[in-house]
Amino acid sequence: MKKFLVLFLLCAMLMLASCEAISGILPLGKTNTARFTAHYDYGFHNTDKTSLLLDGANVFFEPADWDIGRINAGDVIVMEYRGELLIQESYPATVVTKDIEIINISIEKAQIIELTVMENPGGGVSLSERDSSINIKSYAFPDLYVISEDMTYKSLDESLVGKSLYGTITENDDGITLEALYDFSPK
Repeated sequence: MKKFLVLFLLCAMLMLASCEAISGILPLGKTNTARFTAHYDYGFHNTDKTSLLLDGANVFFEPADWDIGRINAGDVIVMEYRGELLIQESYPATVVTKDIEIINISIEKAQIIELTVMENPGGGVSLSERDSSINIKSYAFPDLYVISEDMTYKSLDESLVGKSLYGTITENDDGITLEALYDFSPK
């Protein structure tokens, strides 16, 4: 009886080892791609601070682990993965990664331009592009805020007249959209 039990356990171990070796060779499933566009939450999630969100979700990976660097508004995060991607719809949303295998994460950077704050003759301020070939058609956010390096923000107003700012822009069929304003170079 002991010999039978030992033989049975030995066979079971060999079968498990063989299955593990085969699963390493066979593909684990279809590779999927998900795209997330970066935007900022202005003070709603964290009082008086901006929070970087990817399509309304918290950042669900460590950018340094994927050699991504800084993520700015308008950047697109491209994730290749296997498995079923789930996103918990709360605010901010949560990308559930426990049931997926992330194969790669890369970034498509938004363009960064330099802008000058100008005073309007009738009051208020406007932005002048240093490169006159760029014509901003729309703004990604209803109120114009300027983000500082410590992730605080303030309204774009007369106190910034004559100052240089940086903006991230994206382009689509409708033209160029200003995604965010920074009082530092967000490169």
